[in-house]
Amino acid sequence: MRQKAEVLNSSVGRAVQSLLAEIDRDRPLVPVVQERVFQPRENVFQLILERGVERGEVRSGRLSPLVAELGPAMLVQRFLSDSAPVPDDYLVSVVDELIMPIVRR
Repeated sequence: MRQKAEVLNSSVGRAVQSLLAEIDRDRPLVPVVQERVFQPRENVFQLILERGVERGEVRSGRLSPLVAELGPAMLVQRFLSDSAPVPDDYLVSVVDELIMPIVRR
């Protein structure tokens, strides 16, 4: 999750934020941004949770694409709705208050 926050808070993330704020949802640029910016990073959190299963820290029965999407979706939402970088304490809250209660053993 921290890696995703770092990407969102980087100059590339700020450029994507500005770009998304300006484009209309019907334009062809939206799928390109989705394909090249968001999709390559979607599986990262799933892999992190799978490693947690291997270490015995995450219940495998609780692992699903929806659960893997929750943290990144919260970060992207915060990123798109707030002009400031995503704060570390927000990232920690998402993990501690949303993700871990769902997946903890």
